[in-house]
Amino acid sequence: VYTSGEALWNVERNGLGQWTEPRCRIASVEGTTITMAQPCWDNSNKRVEFPDIPGRTVGMVGPGHLTNNGQASYVENAYELLDQPGEWYLDRSAHRVYYLPRKGENPGRADVEAAAAEQLVDGRGTADAPVHDIAFRGIQFSYATWLTPNGPEGFSEIQAGYTVTGGRGWATQGLCQYVEGGTCPFASWTKMPGNLAFAHARRIEFADDVFAHLGAAGLELGAGTEDASVRGSIFTDISGNGLEIGGVDGQTSASGVQVTNNHLYALPREYHGGVAILNGYTRNDTIAHNRIDHVGYSAISMGWGGWPDKIGDPATPNPSHGNTVRDNLVSDYMQMLDDGGGIYTQGLTGTSLADGEKVTGNVVHDQWGLGKSVYTDNGCTYETVDGNVLYGASYANVASRHTDYRDGLGNNDPTLVKDNWWEEGTADGDNKGLVTTGNKIMASPSDVPPEILADAGPEPAYRSVLDRRIGARSVPEAPSRVGTATAGPDALYVTFNPTFADGGSPVRSYTARAYDTTGGLAGQQTVAAADFRRTALVRIGGLPPAGGPFTVTVTASNDVGGSAPSLASLPLSPTAATALPGAPTSPRLRTASTAATLAWTPPTATGDAKVVAYRVTVSDGREPVDVTGRDVLVTQPSAKGMFRVLGDLKPATAYTVTVAAVTAAGTGPAATVTATTRP
Repeated sequence: VYTSGEALWNVERNGLGQWTEPRCRIASVEGTTITMAQPCWDNSNKRVEFPDIPGRTVGMVGPGHLTNNGQASYVENAYELLDQPGEWYLDRSAHRVYYLPRKGENPGRADVEAAAAEQLVDGRGTADAPVHDIAFRGIQFSYATWLTPNGPEGFSEIQAGYTVTGGRGWATQGLCQYVEGGTCPFASWTKMPGNLAFAHARRIEFADDVFAHLGAAGLELGAGTEDASVRGSIFTDISGNGLEIGGVDGQTSASGVQVTNNHLYALPREYHGGVAILNGYTRNDTIAHNRIDHVGYSAISMGWGGWPDKIGDPATPNPSHGNTVRDNLVSDYMQMLDDGGGIYTQGLTGTSLADGEKVTGNVVHDQWGLGKSVYTDNGCTYETVDGNVLYGASYANVASRHTDYRDGLGNNDPTLVKDNWWEEGTADGDNKGLVTTGNKIMASPSDVPPEILADAGPEPAYRSVLDRRIGARSVPEAPSRVGTATAGPDALYVTFNPTFADGGSPVRSYTARAYDTTGGLAGQQTVAAADFRRTALVRIGGLPPAGGPFTVTVTASNDVGGSAPSLASLPLSPTAATALPGAPTSPRLRTASTAATLAWTPPTATGDAKVVAYRVTVSDGREPVDVTGRDVLVTQPSAKGMFRVLGDLKPATAYTVTVAAVTAAGTGPAATVTATTRP
């Protein structure tokens, strides 16, 4: 398994881009030689490149091969690896399952479900004979599998569960006009199947249903689906995407699908690059009043096919128009991977701003990985982002800007960003078609009219879906991607991805444990989950000076008990830190009348330690503030921008603000900026 995400401290970045987690089967092991199964290995390590654009793959998505020299993040499903409660192994030849029970479990009395079917409902009609007028109400759909990734095809992920498949898929699949024999349309890779799958289906209804314990995508409303509805339902404990609508392979687009008042959470459990709601090329769909929380990557993914703008070509033509994403409540997203968003859109969304995608009235907050609240990615054209509440992002609230290559005039893709409540503070203006107007800086959610916050998420008649939990309570899933950095001669800082599948009981605390080279426990530290959410790190002190290097594992605890330990960090010996970091760069203040957004870029030199905080002072005499959080850590390696809002300012008043980086060596020199608030 090749988990990606941003490189951070001594956490390696594997995979095929920060948003992916491909996996390939091992074909054989002889001595020290490992042979990987085909075609997964070639589809993950070979790409056609443009002969006149060095390093640019024709697929235009991600790198040309597995990063970090193809080293795996971890290996799974071997009998020899069974060493922690909750782990299991399937011996295919003997048809036997080995399982190490968790504390309190009695396998003799347990209800064990081993799924064999890959589809629970197959509702795929044809254009001439569509399935129609079927309602599924009050049903739980559970226990289905997906076997393709276990075979030689593997899971060579491109994005959002789409994969490169087939022999020499890397050379032709989805490459269309750019290579001889390329299949069309561009970027038509293989979609993850749904355990419930519909195509050419009309007036299909799902209401008050549960989609849980499923091994592929939960529900697929594919090509030719018209006037379907999914409401008041729960999607959780699903291996991949929660709900898929439409496709990107040139077949008849889905249209008129209504996805409203659902709760999607604690997913994807296995294919972590999946998303809660995947909406491809569709027409007149509405995704509204849903609650989406604790997901590994993006919450909602819209559109496709915008990547040709990377080489100066227009986005792939598609039939999408009239889609609306409104009044959803999204939080605690991108808990595992990076470079995504709360609401992510790619490619053409319509023919004008009038019929392009509308993203309105959503409340999106508390992002973990590096990305954006609302992400307008490659080729995203004619999107309106209006009246949303966006805060707690790592990097940006709304981004990004792309050149519109359809007319050769050098304008940007037409986009309207208006009347949002946000922290970013970008000034009003028209940047060659990217219009920003009427947005308001918020220092906290209390600045937002309460009726706007109250309207996001399920409507009153459906809010019971938020209280309904599926299955018995259990211990949480283990944290992931543990990294360490020196915190002094006898201490380590520890960061990690938090648990997003809590077992039905909120995570209360995390415990980090450091082990010496003999495997002995050298030190540990427990932190409340709320404190870790604020600081994104734990400090283990009192480590023996001669005991390193140390590896660290982390467990999560809820009211049921403690999780299995995470995979161990890479080994590291603590060292004294004496060289201070440099000053942050490009400080700027974006002012309103009573608040201002302080923005800056991390220092180019951090001394001999990692930046773990920033100290901010304001000239009105208030106490200095230490800025902490995951964005402090993850923006440093890639020099992405930081921002925080300063509230309680006076109108028409000049303020001088300083910001300085903090490491284990101390606080470095400050960058200074002065600006006057608006009247």
